[in-house]
Amino acid sequence: MMITDLVLTQRTEPWRQREHSALRRIWPRFSLVLLQKKGMVRLGSYGAFLLMSVLSASFYPVASPLLDHVDTATFLAAQMVWLVPPALLLLIWSHWNISGRVLLWGGGLGSCMALALLCLTLAMTSTSITETAMFSGMNGILVVLILWFLFRQRISPLTWLACVCSMIGIVMLVSVSDMHWEGDVLAFLGGLLLTGYSFLIEKISPPQPTFSRCAVFGLTWLTMAGELFLYAFLCGDWHATPIVLQQHLPACAYVGLVTTLVPMATMMVMCRYVNGVLLTFLGILEPVAGAAFAFFFVHESFSPLVYIGGAIMLGSLVLQAMADWKHSPRPEPVVSFFYTEDGDRIQEPALPPHGLQRKQMQALFMQLREASDGVDLPTLRCLTGLPAASVCRSLRCLQQQGSVISYRHPQQKRRYLLHPACSVSITGNRGASGNEKHIFASRIAA
Repeated sequence: MMITDLVLTQRTEPWRQREHSALRRIWPRFSLVLLQKKGMVRLGSYGAFLLMSVLSASFYPVASPLLDHVDTATFLAAQMVWLVPPALLLLIWSHWNISGRVLLWGGGLGSCMALALLCLTLAMTSTSITETAMFSGMNGILVVLILWFLFRQRISPLTWLACVCSMIGIVMLVSVSDMHWEGDVLAFLGGLLLTGYSFLIEKISPPQPTFSRCAVFGLTWLTMAGELFLYAFLCGDWHATPIVLQQHLPACAYVGLVTTLVPMATMMVMCRYVNGVLLTFLGILEPVAGAAFAFFFVHESFSPLVYIGGAIMLGSLVLQAMADWKHSPRPEPVVSFFYTEDGDRIQEPALPPHGLQRKQMQALFMQLREASDGVDLPTLRCLTGLPAASVCRSLRCLQQQGSVISYRHPQQKRRYLLHPACSVSITGNRGASGNEKHIFASRIAA
């Protein structure tokens, strides 16, 4: 016969259990820190979309001289060439995640974006930058009306005020712009396709283990390149194109990589922090920034009403950003569930103490020692006043150590009691930190 002393402190647990319990204590708190800093992440996403709009706006001053020498079809083909290598790299990287669903999403997003680029490029050859800005603001109003009338979503007063400001800016731009119905229709359709693309991207923004966004992104680029290559092959003028493209090779690379690749990647990564309505209003930044580029680099001048209308439309964007920041859904608290041996699910409060303190462990052992025929979990929780999940976890740990046993009669709940060969003693030691109690559970083992 020998006496085995088990000191019920964290130092006596195996290193695997200590590591697991430490992770269970640290991870919810780490998640809470991330949720508390969600506002900073959202603010960073606003800055990323601002940079995306500036890069997209530089498309007009760079591509406008090139479109004077090359037709639209060959220009789009030269633009899409630069998307093929990154698309192939992404597909090779995530080839094991390619499935039918990924093919469907990639093909749909690529077709939507290819048609949008085609419509906007054709519209740019026949319309001015003011008309493009007008239709960008109109898309935001249209999306808000669809959400309110068809989907019955509640629209905040700031969003309605943003729509009013956008409408005032549109009226000012209409009063000074020369309307070209063909280019205007193409610009309107291109803006609608970009809006639909942003809403589709928002649907797949949460990461999923069986759904690779890298594969979707690669297929999107590859679909865009394939469809626009086909359009260029059927409708393009290839007589003097190679010589002109060699002379404007840096411009083609800039248009393909900086104004197309980088904005699409930014939207794919950061759209989870911004809703689709704000993404639509962020489209106003592109023509406004394009007008600024046209003024400083191409030396195009506009009437004062254009600048006033652009400023009012930027004010509508600020109002919608405030509405998105104010009415963004609060993150739900981290809630974990624990299952007892009887199969009952216990909801544990957010961020609880996963281990019991010495005083709480003392109360638990006192109740177990006084109950000679055992005590069930609900009664033990009521007597000690401790969280049910923490009590159940501590009982399981004590069962693994052999200090507590459990039994169950038919049509009764499981009852816990101390091991018959286990005795409990509470000792007090005075150290540098004052009185410190240690709980010893001694079990006689053969």
